[in-house]
Amino acid sequence: MKTEHDQELLQLQRLLRDSEKLDMVTSARLSAARARALDAARSPARPWLWAVPAAATAVLVAALWMPTAPVSLPATPVAVGNTVASEALDVLTDEQSPEFYQDLEMYEWMDREAGSA
Repeated sequence: MKTEHDQELLQLQRLLRDSEKLDMVTSARLSAARARALDAARSPARPWLWAVPAAATAVLVAALWMPTAPVSLPATPVAVGNTVASEALDVLTDEQSPEFYQDLEMYEWMDREAGSA
């Protein structure tokens, strides 16, 4: 004997099976939408998208692959003109005593006086 509860379960199962059945129009529309989605997934949407990383990689490889010119410094110091840097270089490379540079302003004054006289 089936109880009232069992009858309700059977009725719910039939109702659920009936709800799973779709009419032909809805079924056709769902099948067409599925086919469009599968086609879109198979073909890349942006084929140019791979060009950007490929070009960046090519530039990086070319930059690392190219040999760089060796950097060589001149054997003798290059005259830069009458600048602070050239004066500092002269002070460092000159064989004069430090006392000479302490009295340098006096020597410059004497040179100007001798030139104006």
